[in-house]
Amino acid sequence: MPFENEQFTESLTRKLMHFDIGQNDGFYVYAQHIDNNLSIIKNCLKRAGAKPNSCPLDEYKINNKGIARPEFIITFEHDSSSIIVIECKKSKKEHMSSSLDKVQKYAVDGVLYYAKYLKDEFNVIALAISGTKEDDFLANAYYFKKGSTKYKELSKCNNILLTPLNYLDLVEEKRLSRKFSLHEIKSLAKTYNTLMHEKLQIQMQERIMFIASCLLALCDDFFLKTYALNSNNEALIESIIMHVKNVLYKYNLDKDKITQILNEVKLIKSHQKLIALKAEEDGSLMYFLKQLDLFIIPMIQDKDAHQDALGIFYHEFIKYTANNTANELGIVLTPEHLCDFMCELANINLHDTVIDICCGTGSFLISALKHLSDKAHNIDEINAIKNNKIYGIELQARIYSIAITNMILRGNRAINIVNSDCFKYRAKDNVSFSVGLLNPPYSQKNNVELKFVKKMLDLLSVRGRGVVVVPMSCAIGTKFKEERKELLKNHTLKAVFSMGDELFSPVNTHVCIMVWEAHIAHDENTQTFFAYFHDDGFVKKKNLGRVDAFNRWESIKKEYLSMYRNNKVVLGKSTLQSVSYNDEWLCEAYMETDYSSLSKADFIKTVKDFLAYKITVDNDAR
Repeated sequence: MPFENEQFTESLTRKLMHFDIGQNDGFYVYAQHIDNNLSIIKNCLKRAGAKPNSCPLDEYKINNKGIARPEFIITFEHDSSSIIVIECKKSKKEHMSSSLDKVQKYAVDGVLYYAKYLKDEFNVIALAISGTKEDDFLANAYYFKKGSTKYKELSKCNNILLTPLNYLDLVEEKRLSRKFSLHEIKSLAKTYNTLMHEKLQIQMQERIMFIASCLLALCDDFFLKTYALNSNNEALIESIIMHVKNVLYKYNLDKDKITQILNEVKLIKSHQKLIALKAEEDGSLMYFLKQLDLFIIPMIQDKDAHQDALGIFYHEFIKYTANNTANELGIVLTPEHLCDFMCELANINLHDTVIDICCGTGSFLISALKHLSDKAHNIDEINAIKNNKIYGIELQARIYSIAITNMILRGNRAINIVNSDCFKYRAKDNVSFSVGLLNPPYSQKNNVELKFVKKMLDLLSVRGRGVVVVPMSCAIGTKFKEERKELLKNHTLKAVFSMGDELFSPVNTHVCIMVWEAHIAHDENTQTFFAYFHDDGFVKKKNLGRVDAFNRWESIKKEYLSMYRNNKVVLGKSTLQSVSYNDEWLCEAYMETDYSSLSKADFIKTVKDFLAYKITVDNDAR
């Protein structure tokens, strides 16, 4: 075993609590040193002196020479009355004594010793952390209100480390907020999936509903504040079911839909291995509730987040199944940056009402909600957006339940998401949709993708904007002629973007984005904008998939949006062409190549692109 010391624990603490020594956003971290200008803290630590071997919690050492040196002390910019004090130990064996008076040897005993001096002047959050490994450490948190002789254990976050600001929110009983992290979401999804598969033996199709059930229950304020007090699994399950029901009724869902969702929620009762686990064990019901409460919901509710966290969970779960469930159902999670790009192509504004007729887990709706909310001027406009501007349709009951959960987590009016066949959907008389976003199911036997496109465009108001991502085969002149003819008879094809082959990696799907103007017949003499958009700047990273590792996406996106909005022809990237239903709807068929910048790598890539295109066409022709 490699040599380990307390510095490993300190490094682990900084990593998991997301702080650096010195100035951070909203707080300052001191490491075993307090500036002279912080005289109040310094005087408290002088009174504590050097840690004695032993000291009961209710006693104070007199004339104890030296000055106490906790591993970290954290002060807050907007709350000068509260601080965090942290004590670290390298070994879990040195975490806590039974009597809590072995101040030098144990982390909990030591941090409580510091806190009893500091609480005379501050509200003190005391953290004890022992161990050196990310997946094998102990952590306990305590709270002394200023001047109090008693402390409160923050048991909800036992063996969990939060950000400093989240600890402050926790003691003030506020809902936590955490910066959205794709890496963290995927890592946690993988951990949860492994536990549910190997330890709990929960079937794949039931895993995401289990997560959604816990998340819905945590949307109830009473459940959020009290669940950690209940260590009886049977009682906790009944509480989850009851509070999910309360949340669904609060959002005015149809009674039949509430019954349908509750039947899915009640499946928790059948997970016997889950029920058998003790609350403190990894994979227990309490474990999942705490993880979702302290990590996942705060990231979902990050005001800057517009990623579909539940969609990421869903696809992480189905990745590990033996059969390719996602492909069988035609389900492909739309990447967040693509949702964002399509919202910008639609030029969404505050006057718009948005619909996705195949909304899946809600990726487009979440992105549209973020775009609309960013344009709002006050809370009333934001509430109006949440209540009246976002609509979705989803056929599959379980995925519909996930979409509902996504909307509720963001305070949206869940009644605007319906569980229905989109081809049977009729909009209410007082609702008019001006924007449609769509990633339809692929390779459906009864309905080709362009039929979904037509249905969406037919639902839009005159001159409504429809932006869709569909397989390349929909843009090939020899395919789907009747569907293409019908579309152009009623709607205008404004633009087509040929996208890169790895956009939906690891799913092997070659796609293009189409921009439509609804209920204006296509004029074959008017030019359509075509773009060759095969490089979005994303690269593959182990365990993360495709990520914008070099921060290229924003500049690339702006370039293509500018080309589109200005009908600009750029050699090797875009062109303008008049087309009919018989023609190719792909840039590759019309654009000129910029030979001056060609390299051997470009030649190899083009050959590969051509072969991939040929395979797609040949497969579609079979």
